[in-house]
Amino acid sequence: MKSLSFLLYPLILLCLFTLSTFAGDMTLVHSGENLILHDDNIWEFENKNAEELEEDFEITLNDNRIIRVLAEGTWRFVKKSELKAKGVLPINHISAKGTSRHQVLSEASAIAMKNAVSKAAKKLKAAIKTKKLNFNRLQDCVRRVEKDIDSEESFIKGKGWSVTTRLILDKGSILAVLDCEEVKKEKKEEKKKENTEGKTEEKKAAETKQQ
Repeated sequence: MKSLSFLLYPLILLCLFTLSTFAGDMTLVHSGENLILHDDNIWEFENKNAEELEEDFEITLNDNRIIRVLAEGTWRFVKKSELKAKGVLPINHISAKGTSRHQVLSEASAIAMKNAVSKAAKKLKAAIKTKKLNFNRLQDCVRRVEKDIDSEESFIKGKGWSVTTRLILDKGSILAVLDCEEVKKEKKEEKKKENTEGKTEEKKAAETKQQ
């Protein structure tokens, strides 16, 4: 029987990355350090003293599947690369401002934030022409990612609280939003596929019963 080492094929990887597969886990060599990709989509450095991963990256396997490794400590397969365009991102930051006035401070703050998020999503959707982005998914992702937030509050007698909220997304935040939107899109497509397959099976079962 051939040993496992003879069953592993050389992989053509982005930026000279190399990959090996071992019983469910995968070992990825990146910048001289071994990254272990576990089958629960968590990764870790083999060397516990290795420096933290500074940014996300991707590799392409010899069967054309793409693996995206995230600096936050997770990894997953993706249908297409988005990080390849990282160096030519049309925008490096997005600034959006939302304002609101309300008698209750918490309500004014919530509305101002909602308006700022909406404007940020609109700017991002308008700037990224290379792919079709869903506005609602973008808004949700803008809310979720790490970003700079600055708020100004003032009380106007007889009118209530006036709140201005400013959001600033840097290049890393923008890429995180795009990745988040892609994940949501994939999940929606998978759910749609499952529903379609389920209906097909129900239809076949009904036809069989009628016969």
